[in-house]
Amino acid sequence: MGRTRKDARKCVPFVVHGGKALTRELLARCPSLKREYELPKWCTNTHAQTLIGYGRMFTIFLEYDRQLVRCADGGQVGLDWLVKARFTPPARPPTSPEDGAHRAVVPHNIPAACDLPDDAPVFIMLHGINGGSHEGPSKWAVATGAVRGWRCVALNLRGCNGVPLSSAKVYCAASAEDVRAAVNAARAKYPSAPILLAGYSLGTYVIATYLAEENSGGRDPVAGAVLVSCPMDPHTSHAGLNRVPGLVYNGAITAELRRYYRKHADVVGHVGGKGFSAKLIRDFERELIVATHG
Repeated sequence: MGRTRKDARKCVPFVVHGGKALTRELLARCPSLKREYELPKWCTNTHAQTLIGYGRMFTIFLEYDRQLVRCADGGQVGLDWLVKARFTPPARPPTSPEDGAHRAVVPHNIPAACDLPDDAPVFIMLHGINGGSHEGPSKWAVATGAVRGWRCVALNLRGCNGVPLSSAKVYCAASAEDVRAAVNAARAKYPSAPILLAGYSLGTYVIATYLAEENSGGRDPVAGAVLVSCPMDPHTSHAGLNRVPGLVYNGAITAELRRYYRKHADVVGHVGGKGFSAKLIRDFERELIVATHG
């Protein structure tokens, strides 16, 4: 059946779940998960939406306190713990979950971390490819958790956003060590607090790998996790990046990956070989990621 131009701008979501009581309650409380999504009339072009999304990093300013954490394989990650919103007096912490849930996500509703109880939920947010705590998706996710009274921390993968690369292993979507180190560090720092995870884009793969590994070992380390903008079929997504107009994004991402390589060439130069001259993401993966992770 054909679709009109108007229909082409809509997306009817579907939800896949196991039917457990908690999931049913979540769906009942979040009707937007089943609601038809329609592009905003003022911005119907998907590429323009991508650019606008990138600009969101300049719409909120947060103050972090960085903690470097060593991973089991010799790498290290950076945990940027939210201190407070910059340029705005901190709010009082929510008096109840309901109080926090009804607060608007704006800087003046963010409480100072020092005012939160030790058992406040710890929310760990993971960025996308070559990202960090400075980007819009991480900053606004952190702000959303903070107004609810959660203790928020943005996880920076090894070598990203100023975190030194301490071993020849670069970050990888199929390696869970960075998330594992972050969760263990958060639990050690706040043992009475439940831990929540969220990932964006490539970060969703890293978190999903971590959850799968923990679950296969009979462990249940976190209270909940959310994957945002997850490429559900990586092969299809990868193929799309190798066709027009995906090649534009492929080239832009690869340029950032080359910059990552140059920044850490003293550590991975002997491994990467031609990684410096990679033209596409698949070149970088083959010449550096596969070489360091096997």
